[in-house]
Amino acid sequence: MVEPGARAYWSLENSDGYVEGEIVVFGLVCNSICAKRVRQALKELPGVTNVGFHPEKDTFRVTAPVEIAKSLAFDNIIKRQVIGLWVRRLLATIARNLKAKHIVN
Repeated sequence: MVEPGARAYWSLENSDGYVEGEIVVFGLVCNSICAKRVRQALKELPGVTNVGFHPEKDTFRVTAPVEIAKSLAFDNIIKRQVIGLWVRRLLATIARNLKAKHIVN
């Protein structure tokens, strides 16, 4: 199971001091609840004017001021919004232990 996180890629700054970016999310299991929570969290960031989600690519398109885009840890924002992160970690640990036990036997 992949630990959720994100990487942000930003375009060049426009004349208004804004950039448009693509935030690629990995480890997103559901495109319903988790995606909605992430989208809402991104919309609530100061200065963010546009947030769109592309479920086929697990990417968010964001328009934000340059200083916001460069200063935020989007990876942490995504992780805070994903439901059941501790459950995912527990299941991943169990899966690793079962796999290791299977290999030993």
